[in-house]
Amino acid sequence: MSALFGKKDFRRDLQNLIQKGDIKGACDYAIKNSSNYEDLGNFDDAILILKTLIELLHKNKIDKKDCLELALEKIIALYIEINEVDKVIENSIELARLKIDLSKTSEAVQLLKMIDLRYKLNTNQMKEIIKIYTSIGHYPNALKLIDRVLQKEKDKELIKLAGDILYNSSDFEKALEYFKALSVLDPDNEYAKKKIDEIERMLRALNRNNENVEQKILRKEEKLEERAFEEKPTIATNETFNKVAQTPVKESIKENIKEELTEDKIKDLNEKLVIEEKTEERKEDQKPEITKSEVISEKTTISKPQRINLENIPEYIEALTHIEHGNIKEGVKILETLALDFEGKDIDTAIEIYEKILLIDPTNVSVAKKISKILLDKGRTKEAIFYLRSASNSIDPKARLEALLSLKELIPQDENILNRIFNTYIELGNINDAFEILKQFSDEKLSRNLEDFFDYVKDNLSILSKVSKFISSKKIDEFIKFKYLHRTYELYSLSNDKIESIKWLIKAHSVHKLSLDDYLKGAKILKDLKLPEEAEIIAQSIYEYIELENDPLKAFELSNVIIDLNINKPLYYAKHLELAKRIGKNDVVLLMVDKIISHNAVQYAELVYDSLKERFKDFDIDTLIKLANYFEIAGLSNASYEINLEILKKDPLNANALAKTFIYAVEKGDEKEILSFLEKFPPSASYANIIEPVIEKYNNLKNKNPFDPTYHFIIGFLYFFTERYEESIAYFQFVIRSNRNKPLMRLMLSICFERTMLHDFALKQLELGLSEDGIPEVKKELLYRYAVMKKNLGDVISARKALTELLKMGDYKDAKLLLETLPSEGKIIDIRGDER
Repeated sequence: MSALFGKKDFRRDLQNLIQKGDIKGACDYAIKNSSNYEDLGNFDDAILILKTLIELLHKNKIDKKDCLELALEKIIALYIEINEVDKVIENSIELARLKIDLSKTSEAVQLLKMIDLRYKLNTNQMKEIIKIYTSIGHYPNALKLIDRVLQKEKDKELIKLAGDILYNSSDFEKALEYFKALSVLDPDNEYAKKKIDEIERMLRALNRNNENVEQKILRKEEKLEERAFEEKPTIATNETFNKVAQTPVKESIKENIKEELTEDKIKDLNEKLVIEEKTEERKEDQKPEITKSEVISEKTTISKPQRINLENIPEYIEALTHIEHGNIKEGVKILETLALDFEGKDIDTAIEIYEKILLIDPTNVSVAKKISKILLDKGRTKEAIFYLRSASNSIDPKARLEALLSLKELIPQDENILNRIFNTYIELGNINDAFEILKQFSDEKLSRNLEDFFDYVKDNLSILSKVSKFISSKKIDEFIKFKYLHRTYELYSLSNDKIESIKWLIKAHSVHKLSLDDYLKGAKILKDLKLPEEAEIIAQSIYEYIELENDPLKAFELSNVIIDLNINKPLYYAKHLELAKRIGKNDVVLLMVDKIISHNAVQYAELVYDSLKERFKDFDIDTLIKLANYFEIAGLSNASYEINLEILKKDPLNANALAKTFIYAVEKGDEKEILSFLEKFPPSASYANIIEPVIEKYNNLKNKNPFDPTYHFIIGFLYFFTERYEESIAYFQFVIRSNRNKPLMRLMLSICFERTMLHDFALKQLELGLSEDGIPEVKKELLYRYAVMKKNLGDVISARKALTELLKMGDYKDAKLLLETLPSEGKIIDIRGDER
């Protein structure tokens, strides 16, 4: 009932806060109340509050990503606590997507790797993670998961995806294997067939060019090594998952995760624990309780008639005499001997004598233990505890400890006794024993004792490392945990143990952000070690400090530390490039550009362009070709075009640059530029191997939009440039029928007809083109070609008229010279044969 009532109240209160626009207040309210329920052990309601918050934020279309991130992290921690594995995975995947939206890609990847490492994912879960890896360009991780899914089911879409990834990574042989597998599963799959043909053609071409086989094998091995590097499992020190799992998993649950127990085994284990607890409860219930009335009755009916009067015992009188004269030790010794004698024949008298001793010496632990043992044997537990508690107040720490340890055996759940034992061990200097007691405290009480314990262990590496290892997974005060972990790192660092020092540095980092000096020390340690995961954490942390640094020179020095860690990530190369450019380190700029291009990191193409645009003319042709290809893949057509023009300046007959430049001009649809290009570089069939893949690309687009004249326009010119005039004619005619670029299309049709020896058709297209309104450059070319054809046909009048009109528009090619070679107007013979 209370849960239902709570649910209703929380929904209403959250809705009110959201409607008022107090989104932060709503978030704080949900987190606080969820934590309260968690402290009470009511995890279902704790989760319900957070889910309600998320639902209301989505329902009201409020994009408060930082709030959603915090709520999801808390939900995941709660599901870990109750061992809801599927919910942990489901919400972790959702959290990873959110972190990507928040530009926390590294955290998202680490989170996904962690759930993959800790839990057994089903194929649907792996597919969701594959989508995420693919969306952020983490292709090696995606490929690893794809292979795992394909071991369980033959998913055609995943096979195609793997093939495409490997193809785009230039791993053609591996890509070919996937596309062949796809064609086996789906024999009618046209895409697979095309890819197989394309790759096989490509591989044959490589062989024809006598590519060095050894270099080819080496490149493949480097790719495999790079993939292996990317796929190495994340160690359990990653920051994001520790943040999510702030609430520690119960020990039994941890074991379940570690050993991957089945649900049936967990159920059996829980049933056994319940049976054992009930058995113990029944045993306690069956113990005979001795009531106060029974004790009185026992003393009255049995003990009292048999009790001896101590005043009649000579030894008792002797002991009192010693005590009266100040010889207490001797008197107590006589009383102990007397009591021991009575233990075998009269327990009550023995207890009475021991009680007399405690009146004289209240902290006599030995006597207190003897009384408590006698009472325990008689089932009088509460009275036994009373005597031990009295003895535990001794000022002698050893005597006190003895009593406390006996009490602990009787009431092990009493944390106050544990606390006193812990403090007594410290007082006696028994630090190792104190640590063993520390292990028995609940997480709630642990923090306070750790605070007191620190000063005693902070310089003792052996015990400090044990304590730090013990508390690493505990839900305790973060400041205290950090203090222990960081101090452990410092001591290992002083001992020059590099492996352990970096291990504890990372552990401390997982709790709290470290100082820049700590990260720099960590980088120095890692420089000589091959620990890529740890190096990545250190690099990411230094990177965050770089982002805060206003001095570009200092930022560059910090970035150089990251580069020295040899972490093969374009993000760090790009930042180093940016900083090197700012401080004028041109050699570093070129080095970083080369690394970025080798990674095909197209997301940094604009940075690369801005860094190099003033220097293109200084590069050799090979470098320019590499840059042109990179910019083309990145979609920076302007940059690729600019570089190809630079290549043509150095190598005017470079077929690749010619073709790519022409493609760019055609795709822009700039008629003036197209004509200018064709004037400089005539069509050639030798461009076919470069142009054909582009034709295929636009044919695919045309098939999806068959009535769009843009694709016909581009394809027509691409065929024209490879001297396939018949194909060009059909595409140019389609453009004309669409009333697009009519004068230019008439001109191009005329050239195509002329080159296929259809001169009448060629002349007709020129006449039609001249009747259309077009740009001056097209009009000039139409007039010029018309004049040349008329001259060749003997129609000098028409030729002179066309050339005269052309020259009115300005000089054009050899039009002036051509006009001068025509007969003068007075000597022209017209078609009737009369001389004028």
